[in-house]
Amino acid sequence: MMSPPSSNEFAHLVDFVTLLADPKLLSKHVKEFNLAQLSYQEAKNKYDDAVKIAATVEKAEAMKEANEAEASRLKVLDRSIQNKEESIEKVLAKKDHDFNREIARAREKFKAEQDEFNHTVTTTNTKFDIQNEDLSKRESELANELADLEKEKRLFEGKRSRVEQAYEAA
Repeated sequence: MMSPPSSNEFAHLVDFVTLLADPKLLSKHVKEFNLAQLSYQEAKNKYDDAVKIAATVEKAEAMKEANEAEASRLKVLDRSIQNKEESIEKVLAKKDHDFNREIARAREKFKAEQDEFNHTVTTTNTKFDIQNEDLSKRESELANELADLEKEKRLFEGKRSRVEQAYEAA
């Protein structure tokens, strides 16, 4: 068995029957319902858009945080690279300085050896010049002695020839 309807349920039933009895009122309520449904649909669309926007904002904020973290990481990496570059530049500058110092030492050593060689060549050339002078003097002396010997030979030949003539004549 069914229990009798409550006053609230009964009031709804009366409203429903009244609506069915009056077509203008029903039409008005259908229009209001359609408007309410349209309003609901617009509100739902706005809510869906708001949810999408909120999700997009959340994604954007997450991306912003990720980008900031990446920027921070890149900044640290950039500083590390800059420190390494500065360190390498210092090492290269020191190596360059050491290399230039070695070149200067090698230049000094080469110049000293070149000076020593030039001195030796000069000394040797001086000795050769002295020896050439001595040889020229000796050659001149020998030439004079040869000339004297040639002269003495001619004199001797002359005397010999006279002695032979005198011997033959005698």
